[in-house]
Amino acid sequence: MGNERVDIHWCHKPVLKSLIKNPGPMLKFGSGILALLFFYKYLVEGKTFKAVVSYFSTKHLPPTDIGSIIVPLLVVSVIAGLLWFLNVPK
Repeated sequence: MGNERVDIHWCHKPVLKSLIKNPGPMLKFGSGILALLFFYKYLVEGKTFKAVVSYFSTKHLPPTDIGSIIVPLLVVSVIAGLLWFLNVPK
């Protein structure tokens, strides 16, 4: 019960270094996650065609603006940080 604290300062390693060293796979992974989120959102609303178009455009087409690059990278960095935090022995 004494010093069972996780040092959060080391989470920059999996989050920032992976984004700086090799952002390609991170962008692809983040785009896939966003594509699935948009797909399920439109599918629940009953907009099947919009769900399919949204999934295809988010997952398979290249990014067309800076927001299409930054948002997936932010999503992936949050997921990488959470996975790091959950997998660190406490």
